[in-house]
Amino acid sequence: MKKILISTGMLYAEDDKWNTLVPIAYSEAIKRAGGVPVIVPNIADDDLIDSYVEMCDGFLFTGGVDINPMIYNEEMILETKKYSFERDEFELKLLEKIRDINKPILGICRGMQLINSVYGGSLYQDLKTAGFNLNHNNPQNITDGTHSIAIEKDSILFDIFGEKEIVNSYHHQAVKDVAEGFRVTSRAKDGIVESMEWTGERYIHLVQFHPEMMIYKHEKFEKIFEDFVKRA
Repeated sequence: MKKILISTGMLYAEDDKWNTLVPIAYSEAIKRAGGVPVIVPNIADDDLIDSYVEMCDGFLFTGGVDINPMIYNEEMILETKKYSFERDEFELKLLEKIRDINKPILGICRGMQLINSVYGGSLYQDLKTAGFNLNHNNPQNITDGTHSIAIEKDSILFDIFGEKEIVNSYHHQAVKDVAEGFRVTSRAKDGIVESMEWTGERYIHLVQFHPEMMIYKHEKFEKIFEDFVKRA
């Protein structure tokens, strides 16, 4: 079975210590797809990360807090409130080490935003401030759809869903400038980028919505993870 690294967040607990945090839905999605979930902490040690890269067959960059805007050469605005320098440091090192190896990557929500930023793109730091009015931040409906997306032909999502799908939405930031080497494969009605793919032979699939939560009521979203694990 293929081992899939799953990135994690950090939670400051009552014992005054940082704890590793990741929703179990990511592990459940990888398990259902036939992979082995490998949960890793945000320890930016080069030797440790080298071991992860050698051990794992694929890499899932999960959702979570905001990315430091300096990664895409912007100053932080007031609406960028939750971030983790420790997580940024770990994931940036991991991305650097896997950038030139042929192992698949799946990025979800923050994962999509981080990868787009590292590859030279940028983000809207806050959609409301940028003038977008569609509800992209609806955690109350996370296991069901919130808005529609229009999907481009000849894409991973088109092969799974066809031209349109209803997806959930839980984010206040999004891709603004698309990084070189990627193409947009779906958008919401207000134009927000909902998915991207690497244009070369490397498998990098990025989605803004949360398919790991949709699988509990809509099994077709499992196919996103099945496609990813199959490539590992």
